Amino acid sequence: MFNCCTRSAPRLFALLASFALAAMAAPRAQAQPAQFFDAGIVDAPLTPVQTQAYLQVSAFDILRFDNTESLTVKWLRFQVASPVESPLYFDITTSLIQTESLPLGLTLALYNASGQLVATDDRDGSFPEGFGAAGLSFGTTAWRIPVVSVAARGQDGPLQPGVYWLALAAGAGDAVTVGTQNWSIQTTAAYPIGFFQPGTYYPSLSFIVGNTIPVPPPVNDNCENAIVVGESPSLTAPVWTGTTRGATSDGQFPCWPFNNEEPFNTKDIWFRYIPSASGYAEISSAGEPGQTPMISRFDGALGCGSASLQCAERGSSFAFNGRTRILTPVTQGVPVLLALGMLGGGFGELDLRITLLPPPCNLGTPADAILESETNCSENLNNGCNADPFAFDQLQLGRAFAGRVAGNSEAREQDWTEFTLPVRSRVTVTLVSQAPLWFEMWQRSEQPEDCYIPGTGIEFYDTFYSNACVPRGGTAELEPGVYRTLVQPFYVDNLVCGTGYEGYWFRIDAVPVPPPCPADITGIGGPPSEPDGLLTGDGLITGDDFNAFISAFAAGCP
Repeated sequence: MFNCCTRSAPRLFALLASFALAAMAAPRAQAQPAQFFDAGIVDAPLTPVQTQAYLQVSAFDILRFDNTESLTVKWLRFQVASPVESPLYFDITTSLIQTESLPLGLTLALYNASGQLVATDDRDGSFPEGFGAAGLSFGTTAWRIPVVSVAARGQDGPLQPGVYWLALAAGAGDAVTVGTQNWSIQTTAAYPIGFFQPGTYYPSLSFIVGNTIPVPPPVNDNCENAIVVGESPSLTAPVWTGTTRGATSDGQFPCWPFNNEEPFNTKDIWFRYIPSASGYAEISSAGEPGQTPMISRFDGALGCGSASLQCAERGSSFAFNGRTRILTPVTQGVPVLLALGMLGGGFGELDLRITLLPPPCNLGTPADAILESETNCSENLNNGCNADPFAFDQLQLGRAFAGRVAGNSEAREQDWTEFTLPVRSRVTVTLVSQAPLWFEMWQRSEQPEDCYIPGTGIEFYDTFYSNACVPRGGTAELEPGVYRTLVQPFYVDNLVCGTGYEGYWFRIDAVPVPPPCPADITGIGGPPSEPDGLLTGDGLITGDDFNAFISAFAAGCP
């Protein structure tokens, strides 16, 4: 008999990475499920983790396959070899990723080896509610994420040794009927399931083991105990690294709308930064994967209890540079009070990096530069593809274009231009700026809703203020057509107009180049005057080949 893909793992840490589908016939006791995933043996960790570590052991995918199928009810079988008892707790949770806009709804039901219902979904597994996640809670009905206190942990509770069956059913509410005996669960809903395929769901499931023993608070948990720091020793070195685990909430984060709602309020730690010189400082923080740091700045002279002056709650501009940052004026010796936390009330490891910026550099803008149509950073006259209708400043090849861009914790100000490349050319972009910028240049799309065609031009960026006013750019051979350029700050957070760091200019130069010559315009072995049957790649001698031959000859191809 052929048994495909059945696998067990001896311990919880190794279990979920090797999880696989066991679509096999099982002995039927009463109405025991015949088709199921076999997750093997689940053991609690030998060394219990502390509470706010909230250990998630290798989340695994319920379904991984190339073809789509319809989800009604799927079963998972697992065995608990030793009791999960206080101070440990056991937790089951799911997530539901949508590839397109589809109706939400999942229901979980846990049965024991005799088919008796242990617990069913109480809808506390999503954040915020309605995002399609589901979780069991046979210990408390509080929110599951993040771990904040025993009352708000949302853990499923203790679990005794034995075999358990977990049902994942499409739908929620009236669509699903959960029986108390004989593994009885039915649903009238059905969702398309696929591995990141358009128009499908992609569910995953996690087992979590945590600990109710509290974590001691950090030494700088309260504002009065702020750690005194200076600048970082280098551009990339942090001035401090540590954790927010165990921290409480006593600061203001006005950029986070749920800062007064437990358990989503920010659990903060505090720093007192003493600038070594006057000017502007870039203050940034990066956290562990899955966490977004938050920064709130206060007047150090007013001290604890004062109002927040500046707040940032986004993981910078792009995923591969996931730092939250602020740019702020500082005065030598005058303290700046800082609170750091995690978005959504989370906990985790993070760092603090503080860099004094050099004074704004001299751009050296060419005297004949075209000035952007916006006279200040708050206007919306050249928002390009983001405007309705589209709005571009016009660019001239070989002539500089100068402007200003800015960013706050919510958005980046963008400058768009448009120009025509009359013939195939080698195009060179030269950019000079006072702050890290992102430059893009793409060919215009003929589809109005697309605006431009990605991958048809030049793109580059800079990440450090130390490179300010150093010319940088890119070169490419481009086909004739209409092209659109975009200049925007590399970082979202707080590049404020009026600081002197918002200026830039760039120039696009184009040198015509002939079309590329075929590798061999006499590829069929005939005399040079004979048109090449392979010239256009179709293997036939046609009028197209003859025209291509003439064009190549006229362009000087050998």
